[in-house]
Amino acid sequence: MVENLRYKIVENWVCKKVENVMMCKMVENPLCKMVENPRCKTVENRMMCRLGSKAETRATEEEIQRLTQGEASPRGHKTQTGESRIETSQPKVLLTMKAATRIGTWNVRTMFETGKAAQVAREMRRYNIQLLGICESRWNGTGTNLIKDYDSKIPLQRKRRTVIQCYPPTNTADEETKEDFYTKLQAAVDKAPRRDMKILMGDMNAKIGSDNYGKEFIMGTQALGNMNENGELFTDFCAFNDLVIGGSAYQHKNIHKETWISPDGKTKNQIDFITISRKWRRSFLDTRSRRGADVASDHHLVQGTIKVKLKAFKDNCDRPHIKFNTQRLQEKGTRDTFSITLKNRFEVLNNVCQVTPLEEHWNSIKDNWKDTCEEILEKREKQDKEWLSRDTWKLVEERKLLKQQVMSCEEEQKKQELKDRHTILYNEVKKSARRDKRHFYNKLATEAEEAAEKRDVSTMYKITRTLAGKRPPQTKPVKDKEGNAITKEEDQRKRWAELFRELLNRPTLETTPNIPPADSELAVITAPPTRAETIKALKKLKSGKAAGPDGIPPEALKADIKTSADMLLPLLQKIWSERKVPADWKKGHLVKLPKKGDLGQCKNWRGIMLLSVPSKILTRIILERLKDAI
Repeated sequence: MVENLRYKIVENWVCKKVENVMMCKMVENPLCKMVENPRCKTVENRMMCRLGSKAETRATEEEIQRLTQGEASPRGHKTQTGESRIETSQPKVLLTMKAATRIGTWNVRTMFETGKAAQVAREMRRYNIQLLGICESRWNGTGTNLIKDYDSKIPLQRKRRTVIQCYPPTNTADEETKEDFYTKLQAAVDKAPRRDMKILMGDMNAKIGSDNYGKEFIMGTQALGNMNENGELFTDFCAFNDLVIGGSAYQHKNIHKETWISPDGKTKNQIDFITISRKWRRSFLDTRSRRGADVASDHHLVQGTIKVKLKAFKDNCDRPHIKFNTQRLQEKGTRDTFSITLKNRFEVLNNVCQVTPLEEHWNSIKDNWKDTCEEILEKREKQDKEWLSRDTWKLVEERKLLKQQVMSCEEEQKKQELKDRHTILYNEVKKSARRDKRHFYNKLATEAEEAAEKRDVSTMYKITRTLAGKRPPQTKPVKDKEGNAITKEEDQRKRWAELFRELLNRPTLETTPNIPPADSELAVITAPPTRAETIKALKKLKSGKAAGPDGIPPEALKADIKTSADMLLPLLQKIWSERKVPADWKKGHLVKLPKKGDLGQCKNWRGIMLLSVPSKILTRIILERLKDAI
């Protein structure tokens, strides 16, 4: 972290303590300083993101095909932290007391290669790493790079974390350079809140050895080698800041402690570390190197496991937590299965609903629709197109196998042959990745042209935004009427409630308006709704709209219109005769959408109300009757 051709520090960049945001990301904040230069750049969204998990074991020749398809290995042994293969493969909420969180640091030598980011992301999925810091990315400039969007709500209202990824000078650098680096690093640590869990990690270029005399509180006796000059500086820094060095505290084989291998393959050292505040020492479960991870680097991936006690996240807005995959209804087989299942459920409860109260009648119909959606459609998961082809991933797996053979080979001649083959595969991976990227963009452009010819504006603009790399504007704390930022979530909700209360509620008129009586009454039909009117209203429902508080999408009603009409008609007639509506129909979710301008100002947002979709059938029937009368 010094200003020269090899090391450079960038002021006011921090790996933000995550507070109920969608991604772990870098933000402009004076809490700490991060490293960024052509050889060492602290990762933003691209390297510190929460990815979905695909737990895979070390590949063998028979597993290449399975790994290229993203399937998990059938081997069911336990991991170092006592987790089963099934537990490690399940998606987790980051930093909770119910699940262990895996973090890591990795010197990848460069990220300025086509397909390198995708390979890093694949290794994150393979080892179920939610937070990864990268050294020597060689990206120019500053900002954010997004690999994929994954929803992860992280409840950190009381317990917060500060993560610092750094890359110090090598042991051969001059004393002034090293002193300047640690001075700036100390200033970065000092700016972090005192009560935060502090995590410092990276390629420290330091050997600390196994002798911990006088430093028992911050390191163990399990580290490799002998302490060098950089090791003394690093351990003194950790002792001053009360940081525990994870790589020295856990028993592992030496091959699982080594983090760097020299180009000739003879020298192996442990110079990459993950440290944590001593106050949180019991939350740090394990740290070790992952030799199976391969992105053509001379450093191994270093993984740490953390499990902390946090308050469980609760959604106080009573929003539907499941969005169903309604796209499956476009398949004829799925639509027929959905229709048959819905009919069977309705026939069982048809006679019972005729004599039940209104609220129970509605709840039984709602449960029928939701249970059918959960069984047939299942939960909708966001899937991004993998632009790297299976052939490229197969080359990556072959290269990974070669790396394992190189590390296990003892004959120098055969080892050199394997290294040459590894170099050839490395070049083939780069060429294949470039070819896949060109094919991906050409395919997107073709899809955009076809959407424009069909006048499918929604698809056309979606593809255009993908090609342009534009993303929705990120939210930030809103301001009160005096212009002060509101940081607490509860206060923000009160501010939004106050805003929409002022916008939507009209003040009481001082004088009652004099409205003259009508010359004649409109011939509006007042009889209960009929089956024909219900079917007509169902056909006019628009697809692709968000569900209301009950969580029933419009596609579920339109999948089998006749069955839906038979289910809704008795309910609508009961509502008409009793002049009451279910409680769910009186609720709505007020959603805010951004406009142009400063998003910290409430006036630059607009609100829409998400109502129950079945309730729109009754309103559509009334509207059509009024249109006919007028």
